[in-house]
Amino acid sequence: MSTQSHRALLLSHSVAEFERRVNALLDFEETHSEATLGELEAEARRLSRDCFAPVLEELVQWRAQETGFPKCRCGQELGYKGQQKRSQETFVGRITWQRGYYYCENCRQGQYPLDAALAIGPGQFSDGLQSALCRLGATLPFETAAENFTVLTGVSISPREAERLTEGRGAALEAYQESQLDPGRGIPVADKHPAEPSGPGVWAVALDAARVRFDDGWHDVKAGVVFWAEPRWDQAELVGGNARSQTYVGEVGPMEQAGARLFGEAIMRGIDPAEELVVCLGDGAPSNWSQFELHFPKRVEVLDWYNAVEH
Repeated sequence: MSTQSHRALLLSHSVAEFERRVNALLDFEETHSEATLGELEAEARRLSRDCFAPVLEELVQWRAQETGFPKCRCGQELGYKGQQKRSQETFVGRITWQRGYYYCENCRQGQYPLDAALAIGPGQFSDGLQSALCRLGATLPFETAAENFTVLTGVSISPREAERLTEGRGAALEAYQESQLDPGRGIPVADKHPAEPSGPGVWAVALDAARVRFDDGWHDVKAGVVFWAEPRWDQAELVGGNARSQTYVGEVGPMEQAGARLFGEAIMRGIDPAEELVVCLGDGAPSNWSQFELHFPKRVEVLDWYNAVEH
């Protein structure tokens, strides 16, 4: 079948399917004469969600025909090993496609040239869905992010999967940012793998800002720390505390980015801000407290002593 004939057939099937769904929505309205606009909208959304999935599948399969018999990066010919099926959930529904599997005898590695050509990443969710989920996961507790994601997209996901994807992308982004960091603006950090805290105490975080002079002038710099606040006793009386197991983050930029980095560091340390109490230490600047409120819903806010006695 020619490309034009194939295109015409796909268009014909798509129009017929769209007509069927429009009729289904009209039938719904006839049998639910008292339905509200919100209910009609919800039914229209349900009927239309995967309308474009067959078209997207066909586009992927057409690309598969264009890959031919590629060569490996080492320059050797790849051996064709047959077709394998792959599926992903997308914004327009679940799609499934067949792609060729190739093997390089020189590198001893298998490859899927179609996946590479279309930049199809690993996992059951498309890159678009993963990006949307991580936007929620970067600013909300994972349980809330997963719930909002399901409501907004109609795609069900667990809080654990939301955590895994968000942390994975966050780690990749942080590694890329560090690789691009101007050495003149590097911010030294403490050991990223301190001993895990033991004994009594509570997790705590702090944020602060300062002006720092670089080679090209003065810049606003934010610093944050995640640490274990260990109580200090004198006989039976609590007289203070000690910071243990600290890790630090730095940001040459706005407080919002520093807050996101601090939140990411807390997650990497194994803290679940949605479930665990976190002590948030800061000075009197409102921007600190807005970040604590955004990222640490279960918190105790502490104004640091030095700034408190100034007022």
